[in-house]
Amino acid sequence: MNTLGKQFADIIKPRVEVAMERGSDKIANAIDVQMKNNSLQGHGFKTDLYDNQYETSTIKERKRLGLQTGTVTLRRTNSRIEKTNVKYKKGTGTVIEFIEGGTIFKYHHTGEARGGKIRSIFPQAPESVPDAIIEDAKTAVWEVLSGGK
Repeated sequence: MNTLGKQFADIIKPRVEVAMERGSDKIANAIDVQMKNNSLQGHGFKTDLYDNQYETSTIKERKRLGLQTGTVTLRRTNSRIEKTNVKYKKGTGTVIEFIEGGTIFKYHHTGEARGGKIRSIFPQAPESVPDAIIEDAKTAVWEVLSGGK
């Protein structure tokens, strides 16, 4: 017997994975871009903690290297924070990976780096994700689930 529930499941099931991929891709790519912009400006997402002051010893070292010393941007000479890979993993969603230095960025994000200062790189809570990013992801998911795109 082909019930209405079975018909709905047959229609929606194939779309769910596509919706998850598009929605999580939208969020991850937007967060990746925002993370890079935020750190360049020396702040985190919304009100997340981001201590943007260098320690005196770091200021001396950065001056010696010819780098700016005003605001912590998490960039040295190789700008590892700019080198990310955003990819979808079936069943879990899209992840943002640092090509190199991921452990260092994690330590800054959690405050485990030398000096113990928290420099949030990614949103610390769902409320920290900018509303525009959430709305774009909702739109992407809705388009797929409704059969639009």
